[in-house]
Amino acid sequence: AEAMQKRAREIVKVTTGATALDTLLGGGMETKCITELYGEFRTGKTQLCHTLCVTVQLPMSQGGGAGKAAYIDTEGTFRPERIKAIAARYNLDPEAVLDNVSSSTDTIRCRSHHLVYASPVQNLQCVMVADVV
Repeated sequence: AEAMQKRAREIVKVTTGATALDTLLGGGMETKCITELYGEFRTGKTQLCHTLCVTVQLPMSQGGGAGKAAYIDTEGTFRPERIKAIAARYNLDPEAVLDNVSSSTDTIRCRSHHLVYASPVQNLQCVMVADVV
């Protein structure tokens, strides 16, 4: 029971960048858990993942996780230019934000349906996986 209480205290709610969605989620996306996004093509799943790569880096006082992100991309949808644009929206240094996002081209080997994380990222708060079938 003590371990579960400790884990609960470590959970951070990270803003999605959309107030209505944050409210629906009870304050934002939780860290230390798996959240599955699904929906039709072009409904914003990838955009939300790109946004979370940025917002997880915001200070906790601004709804962030004061951490880093890993984006596991099995479809080729990761776009560094989107990360930079979203970072600019939050008045963050786009290059510094991008440096705190590990993409699958940096750290992941994708073979069949197995994803192997190849290098630990210190202070990792958020991992996005794009379309694992």
